[in-house]
Amino acid sequence: MGTWSQPHTTEKAQQLARLMASPLPQKEAFEKLYHLCGDDDLFDFLEELEVDDDVRSLVKSHITQTLKNLHLSRLNWDAKAIAICQQLTSKQV
Repeated sequence: MGTWSQPHTTEKAQQLARLMASPLPQKEAFEKLYHLCGDDDLFDFLEELEVDDDVRSLVKSHITQTLKNLHLSRLNWDAKAIAICQQLTSKQV
């Protein structure tokens, strides 16, 4: 299993925040999340959903786990990206 992309920069975190602002159906999620939250485990879970299911709660859960494990990330996360992602995890979807 692997991770190929994380919202570790302010720009990526802002893109993710915009994406999470409205429902994100499973049928669009793979393409839209690929360069923001590219992760085998996340994408495996997405595959189990119906095409019209909103995936935001799953993405929120994934980001929560990612933030808890930043010490394992090979990427340097900037402080603003962390703050944006923390805000995302605290919002209701």
